[in-house]
Amino acid sequence: MNPELKQKWLSKGTKVKVPIRQQKEITENYETYVVKKGAKLEHVAKRLGVSKEELERLNPELKGKWLEKGTVVKIPVKDRVRDVVSAEKESRPSLPQKTEERTPNEQTDERIPKNSLPLPVEGSITKRNRGVNIVAECGTPVKAIEDGKVIYSGNDLQAYGNMIILDHGKFISIYANNQENLVKRGEQVSKNQQIALVGRKNNSENCALYFELRNKEGIPLDPTEYFRSAQ
Repeated sequence: MNPELKQKWLSKGTKVKVPIRQQKEITENYETYVVKKGAKLEHVAKRLGVSKEELERLNPELKGKWLEKGTVVKIPVKDRVRDVVSAEKESRPSLPQKTEERTPNEQTDERIPKNSLPLPVEGSITKRNRGVNIVAECGTPVKAIEDGKVIYSGNDLQAYGNMIILDHGKFISIYANNQENLVKRGEQVSKNQQIALVGRKNNSENCALYFELRNKEGIPLDPTEYFRSAQ
């Protein structure tokens, strides 16, 4: 479909034709989960808090089969972090489904004063879909941006690696792709307390903290709107 591009270096902005079927697969909203021990799709669905039907739709070739350890399963990603937040919170109702369609850059929350939060780690910032990457050397201390409670500390989601989620009452902060988590679920943390070490995503060569800021309802906010300084 692209004979003129064969063996050529594609610079930024180059348009490439792709088959419609493959394009649909690429844009499908899913992440991957690696089965840790033998199970079926319904077991994975129950563990991750997603519907069996959704997993069967994304993984038709696995329907009804016994999944060996190491099997890669596609899982819906739209609200996965919020699902984890809801599952880990104690004695609190599930957060409502997201109804806003605006991007994080357009979201604001009057309960969080603008330019009031410190950076969790010093470094250059790049905006991502729902948050930001903050580039820093691996092993650099990651600090809590506000007093709060650890409602999640683990690595159940492959796309986020080692991840910590803090509940600050009025909002939630997420610290992901950590080299190491230094706090556990249920702990109370103080503002500027060291909670993790900067790591890297999967096999990436670059070290960076992936950070998200969400309001109380779980809707992503643009962190750069609230940082005191954003490079």
